[in-house]
Amino acid sequence: MGLSSKEELVMTKEFSIQLDEQTYEQVVQVAQSKKLSVSDYVRRLVVDHLPNPSFESRQIIGRVIQGVKLDEKNNLVEVSGIYYHYHLENPSQSELKHYDYQITNNDGNQLYLKQLYN
Repeated sequence: MGLSSKEELVMTKEFSIQLDEQTYEQVVQVAQSKKLSVSDYVRRLVVDHLPNPSFESRQIIGRVIQGVKLDEKNNLVEVSGIYYHYHLENPSQSELKHYDYQITNNDGNQLYLKQLYN
Protein backbone atom coordinates (compact mmCIF):
# COMPACT_ATOMS: atom_id res chain seq x y z
CA MET A 1 0.00 0.00 0.00
CA GLY A 2 1.45 3.42 -0.95
CA LEU A 3 1.92 6.36 1.37
CA SER A 4 -0.50 9.26 1.34
CA SER A 5 0.87 12.63 0.26
CA LYS A 6 0.84 13.82 3.89
CA GLU A 7 2.90 10.82 5.01
CA GLU A 8 5.39 11.46 2.23
CA LEU A 9 5.84 15.05 3.40
CA VAL A 10 6.95 14.09 6.90
CA MET A 11 9.29 11.25 5.98
CA THR A 12 12.87 11.88 7.07
CA LYS A 13 16.31 10.66 6.11
CA GLU A 14 18.98 9.80 8.64
CA PHE A 15 22.71 10.18 8.25
CA SER A 16 25.64 10.21 10.61
CA ILE A 17 27.97 13.10 11.22
CA GLN A 18 31.38 13.01 12.82
CA LEU A 19 32.41 15.76 15.23
CA ASP A 20 35.40 16.01 17.47
CA GLU A 21 34.56 15.65 21.15
CA GLN A 22 34.96 19.36 21.98
CA THR A 23 32.63 20.42 19.16
CA TYR A 24 30.10 17.75 20.10
CA GLU A 25 30.08 18.96 23.73
CA GLN A 26 29.48 22.52 22.54
CA VAL A 27 26.58 21.34 20.39
CA VAL A 28 25.12 19.44 23.37
CA GLN A 29 25.36 22.51 25.61
CA VAL A 30 23.72 24.84 23.10
CA ALA A 31 20.99 22.29 22.30
CA GLN A 32 20.22 21.83 26.01
CA SER A 33 20.09 25.60 26.54
CA LYS A 34 17.48 25.79 23.77
CA LYS A 35 15.60 22.78 25.19
CA LEU A 36 16.24 20.82 21.99
CA SER A 37 17.69 17.39 21.37
CA VAL A 38 21.08 17.35 19.64
CA SER A 39 19.42 15.91 16.53
CA ASP A 40 16.74 18.62 16.43
CA TYR A 41 19.31 21.37 17.05
CA VAL A 42 21.59 20.17 14.21
CA ARG A 43 18.58 19.74 11.90
CA ARG A 44 17.49 23.28 12.72
CA LEU A 45 20.98 24.61 11.93
CA VAL A 46 20.95 22.87 8.56
CA VAL A 47 17.42 23.96 7.65
CA ASP A 48 18.08 27.54 8.73
CA HIS A 49 21.06 27.77 6.38
CA LEU A 50 19.33 26.44 3.28
CA PRO A 51 18.26 28.96 0.63
CA ASN A 52 14.89 30.60 1.26
CA PRO A 53 13.71 28.63 4.30
CA SER A 54 10.09 29.24 5.25
CA PHE A 55 9.09 31.35 8.22
CA GLU A 56 8.13 28.16 10.05
CA SER A 57 11.52 26.57 9.33
CA ARG A 58 13.36 29.63 10.61
CA GLN A 59 11.21 30.60 13.56
CA ILE A 60 8.80 27.83 14.60
CA ILE A 61 10.20 24.34 14.06
CA GLY A 62 12.09 23.11 17.09
CA ARG A 63 10.24 25.28 19.57
CA VAL A 64 8.72 23.77 22.68
CA ILE A 65 5.17 24.80 23.54
CA GLN A 66 3.04 24.10 26.59
CA GLY A 67 0.02 21.83 26.32
CA VAL A 68 -2.22 24.55 27.74
CA LYS A 69 -1.81 26.34 24.39
CA LEU A 70 -3.55 23.49 22.55
CA ASP A 71 -7.16 24.18 21.62
CA GLU A 72 -8.31 20.54 21.53
CA LYS A 73 -11.86 21.41 20.48
CA ASN A 74 -10.76 23.23 17.31
CA ASN A 75 -7.43 21.39 16.88
CA LEU A 76 -5.55 24.70 16.85
CA VAL A 77 -2.45 26.07 18.51
CA GLU A 78 -1.22 29.68 18.53
CA VAL A 79 2.49 30.17 17.88
CA SER A 80 4.05 33.61 17.32
CA GLY A 81 0.62 35.16 16.88
CA ILE A 82 -0.41 32.71 14.14
CA TYR A 83 -2.99 29.95 14.58
CA TYR A 84 -2.02 26.58 13.16
CA HIS A 85 -3.79 23.26 12.97
CA TYR A 86 -1.78 20.61 14.75
CA HIS A 87 -1.14 16.90 14.49
CA LEU A 88 0.24 14.97 17.46
CA GLU A 89 2.93 12.49 16.42
CA ASN A 90 2.83 10.53 19.69
CA PRO A 91 -0.34 11.42 21.60
CA SER A 92 -0.71 10.40 25.22
CA GLN A 93 -3.88 8.78 26.45
CA SER A 94 -4.09 11.31 29.30
CA GLU A 95 -4.68 15.05 29.44
CA LEU A 96 -2.79 16.80 26.64
CA LYS A 97 -2.50 19.99 28.66
CA HIS A 98 -0.18 18.33 31.19
CA TYR A 99 2.67 17.94 28.68
CA ASP A 100 5.03 20.08 26.65
CA TYR A 101 5.31 19.57 22.89
CA GLN A 102 8.09 20.16 20.44
CA ILE A 103 7.24 21.39 16.96
CA THR A 104 9.00 18.95 14.64
CA ASN A 105 7.70 19.81 11.18
CA ASN A 106 5.08 21.73 9.25
CA ASP A 107 3.04 21.39 6.10
CA GLY A 108 1.51 24.74 5.26
CA ASN A 109 -0.75 25.65 8.18
CA GLN A 110 -0.32 22.23 9.85
CA LEU A 111 2.26 21.79 12.62
CA TYR A 112 3.50 18.38 13.72
CA LEU A 113 4.00 18.11 17.47
CA LYS A 114 5.98 15.56 19.45
CA GLN A 115 4.89 15.09 23.04
CA LEU A 116 7.73 15.50 25.53
CA TYR A 117 7.69 13.44 28.69
CA ASN A 118 8.83 15.43 31.71
